[in-house]
Amino acid sequence: MNKIIPCLLLCLLIAVTSIQLQAQQVQAKNTATIPKTFILLRHAEREQNLSADPELSVRGQQQAEKLAQLLKDQPLTAVYATPYRRTINTAAPLVAQKGLNTQFYEPIKAADLLEQLKENGDKGTVLLVGHSNTIPSMVNTLLGEKTVSPIAEDDYGVIYIVTLPSAGPPSLVTLRLPE
Repeated sequence: MNKIIPCLLLCLLIAVTSIQLQAQQVQAKNTATIPKTFILLRHAEREQNLSADPELSVRGQQQAEKLAQLLKDQPLTAVYATPYRRTINTAAPLVAQKGLNTQFYEPIKAADLLEQLKENGDKGTVLLVGHSNTIPSMVNTLLGEKTVSPIAEDDYGVIYIVTLPSAGPPSLVTLRLPE
């Protein structure tokens, strides 16, 4: 009897360890199949003044609200914006809705940020708010080829969705904010 109890405990320990290992393998497999998705857009319409850091116009504020409405059901893991009022305020309604914090990046270091986001193990969807002179090159970097043309100075409504699957080529979907 004394020898049976330790033997049973050992068998139970092996069974529990085996179950835990199988659960970890299933979780790792499921995580590996989740793609990384990047939603990139230029900031909403800004005020037309000579300020180096203008606010959003009334129309821009409406666009920011429409963005939050459009993405309300989209689970986001992070929101990035350049440290300018127009990008921060474009993301603000969505950030408030999702309970996230905006993380900041310098436009000149956008390629470094993308590389970091692509390489880290996190899966899910990231929103990046930038500028007309940075967003197209960021999209092209994620795609690995020059697909997206420059954004016109008066175009504030294009949304690029780049999906990087675990295997296979990246994909691009282009949307417009509703008017």
